[in-house]
Amino acid sequence: MTNEERWQIEGRTREALRQAKKNVASLKIEIEEYAEKLKEGAESLRHFVANPVGPGPTGMTSRQYTLHFFKTMIAAEIQQKLAEYEHESERVQDLEKKVGAFE
Repeated sequence: MTNEERWQIEGRTREALRQAKKNVASLKIEIEEYAEKLKEGAESLRHFVANPVGPGPTGMTSRQYTLHFFKTMIAAEIQQKLAEYEHESERVQDLEKKVGAFE
């Protein structure tokens, strides 16, 4: 193998390394952004569980807000449970008011 052939091989290898590093960096950023979105979704779900009834500062209910921004990340089964939880929480609140009226 001549020096020129070695330089060509080395050059191709170095170029492949640079490209691989760029790909890794790009993928890492994309994955980290998705992880952050998952974290925000989890925080939104926790907020909903703590405040299931009534509109928030945006005018949307906690469930509407959560589904508006994170619907693609929440399984359909969980979306249904969110609606049930909201409905039952409203029912509890209403019944507590009625029971309070008896006292």
